[in-house]
Amino acid sequence: MNDENSVKKEQEGYYKELYKNEQEFSVLTTIEWYGALNVKQVALLIGKSEPTAHRQIQNLVKKGLLIVDTTKTASKRGKFFTISPEIQEISETTKHSLGGWGKEVEEEFTTQLKILDEKGEDALWTEGLRLFAKRLGEGSIAENIRRLHRLHNSVQEAIIHTLGVLETKLKLAIKDNTLEETIEEHKVLSNISQNSFWIKTASVNHLIELNLLEHEFFQKVQVLRDKIEKEIRDDKIPEDSITIQYLYMFTGFLDSKFIEG
Repeated sequence: MNDENSVKKEQEGYYKELYKNEQEFSVLTTIEWYGALNVKQVALLIGKSEPTAHRQIQNLVKKGLLIVDTTKTASKRGKFFTISPEIQEISETTKHSLGGWGKEVEEEFTTQLKILDEKGEDALWTEGLRLFAKRLGEGSIAENIRRLHRLHNSVQEAIIHTLGVLETKLKLAIKDNTLEETIEEHKVLSNISQNSFWIKTASVNHLIELNLLEHEFFQKVQVLRDKIEKEIRDDKIPEDSITIQYLYMFTGFLDSKFIEG
């Protein structure tokens, strides 16, 4: 039993540090979100050659993070790989943490509003830095954000490469005069958008207003997600007819005061 716990702990350690190895992290993240994949599919989704994808997959198998999906391998062409049971739980926890505003974030935001209302902007800024310093005892916040950023980036890259594959197939179909047949074969619920915006701020109150807007947006997204998931359950929609739509918002500050001297 101790040996099993030791192996699991080692695998979890690999998982948490994997973001430092960009290629392996990209492979693992892609399989986490897309499910069991073979080498050819992984190569297409990460934009690398099949030998490179195969090498990264084998490294992840050796670390115990990936295993062969025997069921899918038996019914499909090629060997398929999936997340190992030992890290499935931590993987699902990571996915769940990306699901919007959790209770902890909600409480922290409410506290910020209360401090601003009762004590003013200076007090909120001071308390914010104290909380930031306190959290440093739990590990680097910048490293945690960097890991999540690379996770988001890996998923976005896979989505973009998927779009590239679809473009290639449509170009070939136009050339071969088989466009209608190809469109019928590749009907997917696809929606890709890319938006960015910047805004100048000069007070904590400005940041709160921006955070409120972000908060309201994600609250609406959560309500919509719950509604859609209920419809999927009620209508008993099969898994192979469901597409995940991935939303990611990043906000941060550009300020040189922290890097002076």
